[in-house]
Amino acid sequence: LFVEDTLEVVVVPVNDQPVVVAAIPDTLVLVDAAPIINYVDLNDIFSDIEEGSGLLFAVHDNDAPGAVTVTIDADSAVGISFSPDTHAIATIVIRATDSGGLFVDETFAVRVHRTSWVINADGTGHEPNIQATVNLSLNGDTLTLTDGTYTGPGPRGINFDGRDIVITSLNGPEVTIIDLENLDRGFVIDNVGPNTVLSDITIMNGIQNQGACIKMSGASPLLTGLILVGNTAGSDGGAIYLDNGSNATITNCRIVGNYAALGGGIYANGSSPIIDNCTIIENNATTGGAGIHLRNSSDAAISNSIIAFNTLGPGIECAGGDNPTVSCSNIFCNEGSDAICGTDMADIISADPL
Repeated sequence: LFVEDTLEVVVVPVNDQPVVVAAIPDTLVLVDAAPIINYVDLNDIFSDIEEGSGLLFAVHDNDAPGAVTVTIDADSAVGISFSPDTHAIATIVIRATDSGGLFVDETFAVRVHRTSWVINADGTGHEPNIQATVNLSLNGDTLTLTDGTYTGPGPRGINFDGRDIVITSLNGPEVTIIDLENLDRGFVIDNVGPNTVLSDITIMNGIQNQGACIKMSGASPLLTGLILVGNTAGSDGGAIYLDNGSNATITNCRIVGNYAALGGGIYANGSSPIIDNCTIIENNATTGGAGIHLRNSSDAAISNSIIAFNTLGPGIECAGGDNPTVSCSNIFCNEGSDAICGTDMADIISADPL
């Protein structure tokens, strides 16, 4: 015995959303680069079960249209072109839409980068201030300050953020001045190597507890051609504070009239800087080391330098465990002492340099 019935099954087609099957890579080009033809084929990026390669592609968003132009040709190839002398980081969104209106987006970045930056005191350079320029820089870039006095928040507390870059001036420290207005220190330099350079700038009127002008940790940059004057640290390092293995090279610098409790000119803690051809004069330390204060195995190498007229502390002071080498230098009329701690490598004199 049985019974029969008929069942009708209606299969209704379902429109599936397109999918991204491969990422569009980010790219970096230099300013004034030639256009990129056929950057990617969008048929290799998107897929749709029902429509295969019949998707409609469009540039859905571009947040830097003044710098970067993105096009899609009839063969679904992406082209990228660049405005002259313009840097930017553009975020591009490509949308793939099927015939039923369903879509999917894929985002990629285009960075148009300059390696040589100009900074003007009035904010009319490539970026409005030094820190903004540093933030856009990459390792190997050079940032050049033109003539002028840099004031306001822009030049204060500038952090290299681990970048191996060069910050320098166009025409030297006499005409390129960062005036910190007794509101903050000038630079923070951490975790960089000798390819990081700060040069040929006057930095004055800084204030901080440690390193009123320049503070370093784990850094070995080159400081050269600087004039550091009138900076005040509440504790250590009126002009320069080196910590945690900061074996910086400090050359051809004038460190004049700075103040601290320890290390009116330079304070080094567990760091062994090279100090060559520098003039360290008229600095003041209320506790010790009016010129240079060393501690915790800071084996500085000091040569061809003048350390003179520093007050309320010796010209060079070793707090313990330090063995600096001193050669070919003039250590004169420091109120605390002209004695040399560490190793005398010969040709040390004590004579009025004026």
